[in-house]
Amino acid sequence: MHEDDIIARAAQFPLQHKLLLGIGDDAAVLAPQALPLVWTVDTLVENTHFLRAMPAAEIGWKALAVNLSDLAAMGATPLAALLSLSLPADLDPAWLQSFWQGLEAACTRYHVALAGGDSVRAREIQISLSLLGHSTRPVTRSGAKAGDLLVVSGAFGGAAAGLHCFKQGLDQPGLLRRHWHPLPRFEVAAALSQGCQQLAMLDTSDGLARSLQVLCEANALGCEVEGPLIPVEAGLAELAEAAVVRDWVLNGGEDFELLAAVDPAAAHWISTDPQLQIIGHLTQQTRQLIRYPDEVIELNGRDWGYQHFGDGALV
Repeated sequence: MHEDDIIARAAQFPLQHKLLLGIGDDAAVLAPQALPLVWTVDTLVENTHFLRAMPAAEIGWKALAVNLSDLAAMGATPLAALLSLSLPADLDPAWLQSFWQGLEAACTRYHVALAGGDSVRAREIQISLSLLGHSTRPVTRSGAKAGDLLVVSGAFGGAAAGLHCFKQGLDQPGLLRRHWHPLPRFEVAAALSQGCQQLAMLDTSDGLARSLQVLCEANALGCEVEGPLIPVEAGLAELAEAAVVRDWVLNGGEDFELLAAVDPAAAHWISTDPQLQIIGHLTQQTRQLIRYPDEVIELNGRDWGYQHFGDGALV
């Protein structure tokens, strides 16, 4: 493996026409943008976020998708990315080739130009990708008010269940794909942005419970969530007991769905959208509650979801 080979492969990515100057110089050049720019970065670390035994193409896809999910939550459209790769010297070239294929597929699907990056030698694989986008109306986590409805996209628990299936060697391709192949919710985010005058939103990559905490804390509010209204990925009850499934749904993370606070006036059209579900509302008092028939879970004062400097790893 040689750095020149990495640069040459990256230069083959499509959509270079979106850049004034792309791969091959000391830095990339983009034309000035008329809209506000939105910029994000995420890092995937071997044995923390993925295992080398997982499909390399899916790791390549996910490296971009986790950033795309951030842009979707901000109501932004992606433009270009920078990639930093830290790779072991003895890495199988076939692994890297498969990684490129997955990343290129994601760039092509979501119209992202790979503008450049860096590569270094390391003991473990580390993938850092920075993504630039733009938005006519960047959406933030703040600006919500008491009484706003809490709305989620998609279903929860599938990614955590997929990781469980991988570790147990279970043949569950749909759930494995939920863990490996997240799909950023651009269409849902656009519908919410267009249909809601007032909107606060974030993605749920660190888990639904943690995302509820973050949204409440950003607005100095509490929440009342009806647990049975939270959409659950199909088929989980056949894999594990109810308590485990509930933990996957609330705490598993990696589902990359959206959590939004919207004005109650939007309730009618949201209720007609099959991709959206109202699960509760924000409250003036700051207790963060999820109510199930058999228990009431209080989120305040506890660590939920993935903690980046905690003791555990996602895998």
